[in-house]
Amino acid sequence: NGWLSLSLDIAAVRILLEEGTGTVCFILEPTTAVNETIRIQSNGKSSSTLHSNEVNLHPRLELFRGSPFKYSFSNASCTLLVEKGNGISDVLIELEGNDEIINILLYNLGFEVTTKWSNILSNTASNVVVAVRDVGLLAECERSQVFFGWQACQVALHDNTTLRVMPVKKEKVGFAMQPFYSDRWLADKSIKGEVPLYVALEDCGNRPIFEECPSKMQVLPDIVPGEYAFGRFTVEVSARLGSVTIPFTLRSKLDFSKGSGFRDSVVRLSGFTVDVRAALLNMVYNTGLDESVQFSNKFSNFFNPANSPCNRPCFFQDLGPRVFAGEDDAAGCQQSCGKVIFDRINVFLPNPALDERGIFLDDIIITFTDNGVTGVGLKKFTSVLLYNIYTVAVNDRPCIVFQGKLSSGCRERCAHMGQPPSCYESGLPWDLAQSINTSMAEGQLEPILIGGLVTKVVDEYESVTRKCFFNLSDALSSRGDEVVDPPWLSECPRFNLLLVARYGEIALNSREFINIFVGQSQRYASKFAFLGFPVDTNSATRMLRFRMSESNRNFNSNLGKESVSLVVSDQGFSGSDTTGEFDGTNAESSLSLEVFIAPVNNPPEISVPRAEDPLEPLQNQANQLAKIALDPGLQVADRDSDECNGMIVMKLRVMFGALSVVTLPSPGIEALLPSQADVLEFYADAECTEEECSTINNIEACSIVNKCAFNIRLNQCTCKKTRPGKMCRSQKIRGPQQDIGEAFRLLIYEPLPNTNYFSHILTSPEGDILEVEVSDKRKPDNSLDEVFSCGDVLHIQETWQTSQAGIQTIAISQPCSSTFDPVVQNPGFEVPVLCQGLSDCIQQNLESIGANSGCVGIETENSVLESGWTTQGNAGISRQGWLGDVISFQGSQHLFLAPTPGTGSASVNQQVVNFIVGGTYKITVRVGARVTPNFGASFELRMSPHPPGEWGDWAMEIPAIEIDEVRPSPGQPFISHSTSAFLALSSSYSITMSSSLHATMNPQRDRIVFVDDLQVECLQYNFPEEHSKVLSSLRVFDPDYTEGVLDRLARQGQEFTVRVQLLAHHGVFQVLPPSPLTGDECFIMPPSRVMQDVERIAWGYHCATFYDDVSVSVWANMTLFRPDCPEGWTGLGTPMFPCLKLSLKSIALTLTPYNDALLPLGQSQVPSRTIEMEGTLDDLERVLHNFLQYVPERDFNTVNLGGEHVVVRTNDLGMYNGEPVEQQASIIFFIEAVNDRPNITFTSRAYEMLEDTSISLLGIELRDDDINELSCPFEPCASGAGTLQLKVRVSNGTVFTSGVAATVKLYEILMNVFGSVSRRPRVHECLMRMSCTPNGGFLTLATSTIEDICGQTVSFRCKAVLQYCALAELALSDVQMGECQQVFAEEDLVLANIPVLEDLDIQAMSSFKQVTDFGRVVEIARDGFLVLVGPLAELQRILDQGVLKYEPVQYLNGNQVVEFTVHDQGNVGVGFPCDAPPDIPNDLLFQYCKEKLPVTFLDTTQTVTVTIQPVNNLPEFEVYDEDGWSRIETNSLTAVQNVTKRLNRMFVFDPDIDETSGCDMKVDMTSRSGGILFFNTSLSPLLMYTPSPTLTSLSGEGTLNEINTLMANINYRSDPQFFGLEDVVIDISDRGCTGMANAEQQVVTVIISILVNPPDTCQFETCGACTQQTVEICGWCPASCKGSGKCRNAEFRGGPPSQGECAALCSLGACMAWNMCSPAGDRSWQFGAIAGPLLLATFLHVYFVNMWARRVHGTISIYAARLWRIAGGVASKLVIAPRAGSKISHTFSGSLDCGVCGFSCPWHANREYRRHLFSGGSIILFPSYRCVQGHFPTSSRQDTS
Repeated sequence: NGWLSLSLDIAAVRILLEEGTGTVCFILEPTTAVNETIRIQSNGKSSSTLHSNEVNLHPRLELFRGSPFKYSFSNASCTLLVEKGNGISDVLIELEGNDEIINILLYNLGFEVTTKWSNILSNTASNVVVAVRDVGLLAECERSQVFFGWQACQVALHDNTTLRVMPVKKEKVGFAMQPFYSDRWLADKSIKGEVPLYVALEDCGNRPIFEECPSKMQVLPDIVPGEYAFGRFTVEVSARLGSVTIPFTLRSKLDFSKGSGFRDSVVRLSGFTVDVRAALLNMVYNTGLDESVQFSNKFSNFFNPANSPCNRPCFFQDLGPRVFAGEDDAAGCQQSCGKVIFDRINVFLPNPALDERGIFLDDIIITFTDNGVTGVGLKKFTSVLLYNIYTVAVNDRPCIVFQGKLSSGCRERCAHMGQPPSCYESGLPWDLAQSINTSMAEGQLEPILIGGLVTKVVDEYESVTRKCFFNLSDALSSRGDEVVDPPWLSECPRFNLLLVARYGEIALNSREFINIFVGQSQRYASKFAFLGFPVDTNSATRMLRFRMSESNRNFNSNLGKESVSLVVSDQGFSGSDTTGEFDGTNAESSLSLEVFIAPVNNPPEISVPRAEDPLEPLQNQANQLAKIALDPGLQVADRDSDECNGMIVMKLRVMFGALSVVTLPSPGIEALLPSQADVLEFYADAECTEEECSTINNIEACSIVNKCAFNIRLNQCTCKKTRPGKMCRSQKIRGPQQDIGEAFRLLIYEPLPNTNYFSHILTSPEGDILEVEVSDKRKPDNSLDEVFSCGDVLHIQETWQTSQAGIQTIAISQPCSSTFDPVVQNPGFEVPVLCQGLSDCIQQNLESIGANSGCVGIETENSVLESGWTTQGNAGISRQGWLGDVISFQGSQHLFLAPTPGTGSASVNQQVVNFIVGGTYKITVRVGARVTPNFGASFELRMSPHPPGEWGDWAMEIPAIEIDEVRPSPGQPFISHSTSAFLALSSSYSITMSSSLHATMNPQRDRIVFVDDLQVECLQYNFPEEHSKVLSSLRVFDPDYTEGVLDRLARQGQEFTVRVQLLAHHGVFQVLPPSPLTGDECFIMPPSRVMQDVERIAWGYHCATFYDDVSVSVWANMTLFRPDCPEGWTGLGTPMFPCLKLSLKSIALTLTPYNDALLPLGQSQVPSRTIEMEGTLDDLERVLHNFLQYVPERDFNTVNLGGEHVVVRTNDLGMYNGEPVEQQASIIFFIEAVNDRPNITFTSRAYEMLEDTSISLLGIELRDDDINELSCPFEPCASGAGTLQLKVRVSNGTVFTSGVAATVKLYEILMNVFGSVSRRPRVHECLMRMSCTPNGGFLTLATSTIEDICGQTVSFRCKAVLQYCALAELALSDVQMGECQQVFAEEDLVLANIPVLEDLDIQAMSSFKQVTDFGRVVEIARDGFLVLVGPLAELQRILDQGVLKYEPVQYLNGNQVVEFTVHDQGNVGVGFPCDAPPDIPNDLLFQYCKEKLPVTFLDTTQTVTVTIQPVNNLPEFEVYDEDGWSRIETNSLTAVQNVTKRLNRMFVFDPDIDETSGCDMKVDMTSRSGGILFFNTSLSPLLMYTPSPTLTSLSGEGTLNEINTLMANINYRSDPQFFGLEDVVIDISDRGCTGMANAEQQVVTVIISILVNPPDTCQFETCGACTQQTVEICGWCPASCKGSGKCRNAEFRGGPPSQGECAALCSLGACMAWNMCSPAGDRSWQFGAIAGPLLLATFLHVYFVNMWARRVHGTISIYAARLWRIAGGVASKLVIAPRAGSKISHTFSGSLDCGVCGFSCPWHANREYRRHLFSGGSIILFPSYRCVQGHFPTSSRQDTS
């Protein structure tokens, strides 16, 4: 159960397995110095008895390298701890355990020397130190130190010893051979054990003999501890079939006793150990030259069939394990191959039936002698090893001979001209040794002979069958047409020949018996490849012919070397590749021959497509023409100019478009390489000739001519050259022909923008033409110079070779677009198209005289017809022409204005049309300046309308652009400048752009202003609300819409149609019928497919008269082949698409359903937000400009309700030659807000009510379409709460609101503001009225008008003024200037108070506006009308709630008119239309009105009739006092018993008695207590008076006046016996007298109470009254009258009363003594009891009030002043001032209680005065300041005033 370490011995292992009873394990410990492969083999499988663990001994390969480990273990019996080290190859190891374990480990401790020279014989003898420490005792003594002190550890705890190592020589040095394979496949097989022995490659992989072989034998002796540096080894190596080579670098360090160290079959050498080890490590095994043990005919089965049991496939088919086991092959390969090799290696038993060398192994014997240098002692050891090597055959290259040249690898024995006897016979090859001339002239057509090729056989037949080896020659010689080749002939080796000429062609000598698979169909071919036996291939190549191919006819030796390559391959019949891995790999040999071609000059060649194949570039794209050219493409070549470093010149020209060669690539565009751009010379002016410039002799003169430049190197004036990339209609290029050809291949053609082949079809039916001219002359411009670039000239040659190619630009459908902008011709100054300049032109270049004048990139004489601009002065178009020029902003060209000193300004002018009058426009232009130091000049852009826009005193400013001096801006060549937005006054404007010099500009010369990208932009259409607009400036355009395209489509029976769709957001489109139609009749035809013939004919006859055109009637009368619609109409004749009188392809309208009952009217259009139509551009433009109108939504405007824009979508429907593309444009519609008149509507204009009642005015609706609009340019828009003013006016009666808590009285607002100035409301009214009277004298609007304040925007103050003044106009129209001046004078309002008044005035306006802004309604009630001001919603709410009431005056009936006036206060919008000069265009009226009448008051007055039904009113009865003046309410009278008295005046009133003509009233009076009533009839003779017999009642009939006469003169006398109360009953009947027919009689019963008093009643208040009267028997108590009393005892005697003491008076049994009165008692104590506490309370109250006032207000005085102002410091006034003829409508009883103001107002009115007030009016109470909350106890109705 322990580990067993032993040498690997199979027998010993077998014994251990058979005899042992446990598990036996073993460790293989290979040396770590050599990567030795160890093969493990177990023969136990052949034993009959198998151990149970034998399964663990399967043969396997393991490689151990001594990986480190560290272990520790612990159990019950022993413990081992490894503290330091790993246990293997440690320099230091520390272990801890008990003594037994430590001793066992020390017993088994091994020491290994890790260096070569570590022994006693060297200078570094090794020592081993072993130290032992008793760690257990150490722990014990450390514990004892606690008890015994430090001396407890004074004992030995450790020990150590040192060992000296002296190596002893015990055995011979072991060594092994482990070859190094440079080929990985072989190394892998060797490591995996798949080859049974070592392998070598024939000729080291077919390497030359002196080339070093990378595969090494690698003999590796073991590392010997006793070895030292100066010891010597001796080694002998011998090979039976091969040889051994020592590397050349090591031979000088070794001594050779046998051999030389190079390819020796036996070599013996000695040397120092290091050198010998190096020689053994790098030693190489070499096979015999051209000999391999694998394939050798003399050992093959050609002679002995038993000699070939192991071929290559068998050997490498994992034969290794079989050989190691000594077994036969189980399957595959040849049987017994592995067994034979095993026996050959291990047994060495000779096989008499098998030649020993037939095993194909070579034996290598290595003898190693250590010479006693491996340990202590002098004993020498010698080791001998035998190794076997299997050599792999490597295929040798064939040997070929051509014109005395040998192919690489030919062996010496084959390297001669004849057939070598040592090479295998292959027929008799031809080998000519004569000299052959291999040269010819360029372009020569006759072939030349170049020689014969001989192929010699090397090893091709080493692996063939016997028949191929012995019978091949006979079989080949007997071939013929009638002879059948034997089957084995196809297995014999053949050569594969490849003959290649680089530029020329080859012809074979013979084609018999060879298999040609390349070039078979050609006699001459640039490449031939064929198979054949050696004799046949040599026959085919006996003599080869050569000529130049047609494609390389102009090749010569200046262009390169022409060579013929000859390649021969053996097809791999005789071995593997050079690595030995792949068997059957072919080997080939090659030779080449150079042919000299003499150069001949050739003219340049131009290749372009034929005329029938024009170039077809794409429209609006940069096209590289070569990419779109058909065969032969675009090529320019001069075969011989480059041969002599010559140059050619190429000129290119097109009629339209531009040509260029770029140096920067872009998508789809290749660029010229920088190296080519550096070589090529591009002429700045393609028309420049070197001869012309060379005539100029000096630099100064050369500099004046722009196209020439002085070449200092040549010292002459030449044409100016530039870098590539310049665009021009013509190009001239000079350079090497290859670069010229590349430039031609990369030539870019850009058609004119938006043009194609059809655009020029009228002027150039064939399209554009590319003209090409090329010359290879040294001086092509000199006709006398005949020197060409290179080569001899064999015939007369033209100077210029010319050609041309057609260019037909393919039409690519450009999008159809739309715009509202005016038509500006050539806005980017891109016409005429100029060549790109070099930014080098100066003024002198233009001023030079002669044909040389002018600059590239500058055009000064522009055609107005072509450019669209009229120039004046030094102005024109530039394309990077000027010195200091800039890159254009838009396109490639721009305008230049170059004013010159003394000649005035430079300018351009153009008449721009298609402005829409009233539209808003803006002009933008980009302006730049010259970047040279002189910079720019001034710039102006001015416009003038045609005709001029002036109408009297109204004219609008025309904006302009003015720049004092244009200066360049770094990094920004052009700066954008714009005019302010302006309103178009005319449809045509003249635009002038000019530049001039100022005196301050220094220097004055050479200043230039550049202008580009002029844009006239239509910003918006402008028109007023509720107006329509025709889109007369809308243009739909398509660049494809040309005459050529139209002609092409017409030939195809098609039309160029596009689709236009218009979309509006807040409006609709309506198609207007053409003149003279005014409606849809005869404009929209009834569906022709639905109409009957009779209906159609009648319609045609009817409508033909409208147009005065019988063609409609003719169409209607057609029966056969009748189109759906007449000519010139559009539609399908169906109800959905009826025919319309429009020349379009189609139009989509929303129509009403067809109703045949409406004939001849068919259908009517329903305007919609979208409309779509298709047609030609001409037809669409005609419809859009004349028949299509936009109608905005009702009351819509863009000021307050959001934006409006019309979207125009255009679709070109793929016209022409494309896919449909939709484009979109839009235009803003500015619809000016126009103030709409407010409106008031009634559910019914007739109201009915009863007399003496009030009625709620219901069914009233206020409307103002724009009152709630707020400024809102973009949606969504919020809605405001606009205010209206409603005035309700009546003639008889009052209008009032009841139960409205939200209203605010106007007088409250005015009192709050103006109360500090005056308390008089009339003053407030005057201030308000004067504020809103322009030039009123001194108030807010004294120097301003409402228009001045509001202007173009409606501000808060503007709205406040509008509202304030509108109310003043509506409610205070009766306030007159003169009256106000008088009122102001009364109030002392002088001019000194103007600032204060103006501030208060503004405050009043703002306060009034703030109240309404908070949703409150301001109310003002005046005589006969009521005004309500507030938000429309609040006013409508008041109207809807029925709180607006009308109450006529009392007793009024009949029809009354109520007048309603609604006023919009100037909200919202301008006043339109307005008074304007008659010559102002209609489209400008809104602007005129906007400026002249930005704010206008609009009101609407409507009336309703109120029918007041008469009611029979009850008669009224009134009693007055004794004086007959004041009415008494109690109906109580007094009388003296039995004394006649005229009753108090009584009054009867019946308001409707007079409404019935001749109607009388009746009064009946009856006394209930016997009183007598009588009347003096003489007072009213006409009265029908009827008294009763007893006179206790009476009756009277008569008119109202007669009745009142009766009632005012009734006499009464009580019954003599009666006193007390007596009731008099009065019945008053109106006899039914009223305005109503059959009215019922109304009777009023009134009871009058008469208090009948006894006659002696004494009632006096004072003593004087009592004593002085003489009527009653009364007196006064003397004590109460200062002792003076009186009595009445002489009444009946007629005497005066007596004075003094009076006796008691007795009457009716009751006596009253005069002294019954007692004097008043003393009550002074009551005053003290009450006054004291009141005084204390008063003092406390004053104290606390004073303290509070000081804290809150500062002082008691300030508080008192404020309290006075609040409580009404100014005395209130009661004004009762009715006008003459008015009557009061309310009766006050009692007194007016003004308790809040602190006073009482007793008032009495007699009957007559009351009657006087009945005609109308009211009592007006003006309470004091802040006394508005006082209550007025009145009758049931309270006056709203």
